[in-house]
Amino acid sequence: MAWQLWPEVYSWGKTYMENVVGYDEVIAGDTKDLSGIKVIDPYTLEVTLKTPQAVFPAILSMTMNGISPKQETIDAGEEWGKSVVIGTGPFKFVQWDPGQQVIFEKHTEYFKEGLPYLDRVELSLNVEPSVQMLRWESGEAEFIHTIPAAETPNVLNDEQYAATRRVGATPVSARLFTDVRNAPFNDLKVRQAVAHAIDKQFFSQSTGGTVEPLEGVYVPIMPQFSAEFKSAYPYDPEKAKALMAEAGLADGVTGMTLYGGTDYEGPLQGIQADLAAIGIQADVVTGSWADYRDRVRSGEIQLAMYTWSASFPDAYDYASGWMTCAAVENGFNDGGYCNEHIDELVAQAEALPIDAPERIAAYREIEELAINTDVGMIGLGNEKAVGLGRENAHDDPLNGLMGGWPFLDAAWIE
Repeated sequence: MAWQLWPEVYSWGKTYMENVVGYDEVIAGDTKDLSGIKVIDPYTLEVTLKTPQAVFPAILSMTMNGISPKQETIDAGEEWGKSVVIGTGPFKFVQWDPGQQVIFEKHTEYFKEGLPYLDRVELSLNVEPSVQMLRWESGEAEFIHTIPAAETPNVLNDEQYAATRRVGATPVSARLFTDVRNAPFNDLKVRQAVAHAIDKQFFSQSTGGTVEPLEGVYVPIMPQFSAEFKSAYPYDPEKAKALMAEAGLADGVTGMTLYGGTDYEGPLQGIQADLAAIGIQADVVTGSWADYRDRVRSGEIQLAMYTWSASFPDAYDYASGWMTCAAVENGFNDGGYCNEHIDELVAQAEALPIDAPERIAAYREIEELAINTDVGMIGLGNEKAVGLGRENAHDDPLNGLMGGWPFLDAAWIE
């Protein structure tokens, strides 16, 4: 029996299967059987890849690539993932009210003996941060995972929250792209000028402290992160102006568009001011991810600031997603930056064991090339997950890989 893949169903997960033998035939519509994955016995899968890929076990651990019983999945039809949910976690699915809440109860046969401690969990969905804060203050909620921007500095720094704040590391990197395919950003000197112009400390402050400044783009929970990495372009507006003059743009440029998400409007205005200080006049436009993708592909956007959350804590997700030449057409390298040596380094790194020092070194070389040598993008910062929990709640650390929701398998309440 082979693994089945339905190309007509939109899923991020299917793109992560593209290195499996048989993927191309499935996407072409020739078959629905992914021949590179075979069931050997009830507890064993055999996977054949086109090329070595050290992170493939991590890819299989992702929720979207979970293994589910075939017949039960087929029998559930459109209710799969709605009223029918099968998994191996600490809690069993009870109820889903779309856009409102999900309810779970204790899984008494959970594979971790003695866990979980909690009998029931109710997750409220799509609740504005201000409402979350009110519910927490009133005692209605034991935990909230999003703090209103105006309250975040207080939660992070005020002693009254010392016993209740929850701060977690995330794989989320904020960065600035420029359109390197077209003037003026096809000129390295102009990109260097932009890198010198951005005040990362102010950017961090404008987020309420939820973004920690980064020298590069890798984040601390990745093994490829190095605290010793330094940007070759520290904040220096005068140096930026000199580079603009060397590029023949002493009088500046106008008509640029700086795009970003609506939740980053304040930081975007800070970047806009930084650019204006060196003569780059850009209008700030905010919108949804879908709107951004349409606009950037049409060439309407010259600069874009957005965040990317790695699906697992490894630099492969960043490099393959938006730092390679291949990602210009098939990924999220929206600025069009292309250095073929980076593609070669990714291929070399993935042929090595995941913890090999040479693999880590290859990804660090990629960061050096993209950030310092070519200025293909500019790293801004690493988002923190910030929430609040009760003083009598214990062992509920934030899960930065899952949007800030807490780990609850070992959580308990006095």
